[in-house]
Amino acid sequence: MLGLNFGATSSSGGGGAYDFENALLFDGVNDYLLTDPAVDVDVTGDFIISWWFKSTLTGGGAASQFIVTSASESDYLLLASSNRVRIKVNAGVYDTTYNWSADSDWHHYCYYRVSGVIKLVIDGVDYGTVGTNTNIFSYRYMGRRGNSVSLMLNGTIDDWFVSEETVTLTEVQDIYNGGAGNNPTTVISGTPKQYINFNQSSPDSTATAQNGSDMALNNFDTSTCWVAH
Repeated sequence: MLGLNFGATSSSGGGGAYDFENALLFDGVNDYLLTDPAVDVDVTGDFIISWWFKSTLTGGGAASQFIVTSASESDYLLLASSNRVRIKVNAGVYDTTYNWSADSDWHHYCYYRVSGVIKLVIDGVDYGTVGTNTNIFSYRYMGRRGNSVSLMLNGTIDDWFVSEETVTLTEVQDIYNGGAGNNPTTVISGTPKQYINFNQSSPDSTATAQNGSDMALNNFDTSTCWVAH
């Protein structure tokens, strides 16, 4: 397990700031998304899972909260307590030390897998190999546990991108683009498994996917949950 706690200062990406437009705010109480239809999204082979997140909780040491999970919780992405970021793939659980609730700034997270080797990049910083696992990664819910409405996401998420492509560290850093961001579909070739840019507004009750499955909003106040990035 590699633990680093400094921010990225550069990337290989170029160009000006990417226009993120809107994002989706989770209240940390009972807001969550569910795939439509309500089935797991299965990610096989080489992959990239990329997203932006801004924590509502600050100061470090926040309680665990799920990014995504399968219905059975056999697979998940978790912002874990004690300043850890975790991916679970089947029986493999892989933690990386990172103070994800240190501030209320936007941060970019990316797991990518090449030939079974799973790596983590946060804000363009290479955290290296977190584990080796060739099993399918699945998810159905965003922002909650798979088997109960608990460990709820408390913050804002944007540009959720999943693709079964072989990618490089340079491409991941291009998406981050020194914090300015880039549209992942312009960086990564191929058709995404799921891409949701959250560029919507009140009173929308579905997170419309640009590729793959839409996700239905559950328990959100649709008059306030769509916010500017």
